[in-house]
Amino acid sequence: MKTGRIFLLLFSIIIISNSIAFSQTKVRYGNREYYYLNDSEQVKPIDSLVLINYDPYNNDITHQVPLNRYIIGEDYIVYIGLAIFDTPKQMFELYINDENNHDILQTDVLVIKKDIFYKILTKYNGEYNYKIIFKTKKSNYTVVINFVSNNRELLNDFYNNSEFFNDKFHKKIKTKK
Repeated sequence: MKTGRIFLLLFSIIIISNSIAFSQTKVRYGNREYYYLNDSEQVKPIDSLVLINYDPYNNDITHQVPLNRYIIGEDYIVYIGLAIFDTPKQMFELYINDENNHDILQTDVLVIKKDIFYKILTKYNGEYNYKIIFKTKKSNYTVVINFVSNNRELLNDFYNNSEFFNDKFHKKIKTKK
């Protein structure tokens, strides 16, 4: 009888765990802000190796952007960081004036209602980085999201595809002129 209860308890835990893992479609960052996952993306724990790999995309210690979430996609990595002191415009200017050999390939500014989203596509040490910088409405944080990949075409598609942005943040986009 006791073995049956243990088996039933273990079976229930496995079923519930699998349900939770497969039903996760969004990831919370900051304070009630969400990044929406696609089928190939998985949230992973942040460890010391992840932080070392994140460092080149946040290497100016006077402008800190602690890592808040780490997500693995099919051919890319997503780092979601929350800036400590700076506004999105300050962060954008800091990144485009970076002296650490980040080659800037494209920059753009998006306006969604009254919100401003800064976009930068760079190359650094053979990797491509699509960076989005914006202020959250609910918590007033400056968020810096980095999509990193060796696949330039993939990040070009992310950068140029407003549907990708809409899918990730559930926002409707129009380009600022």
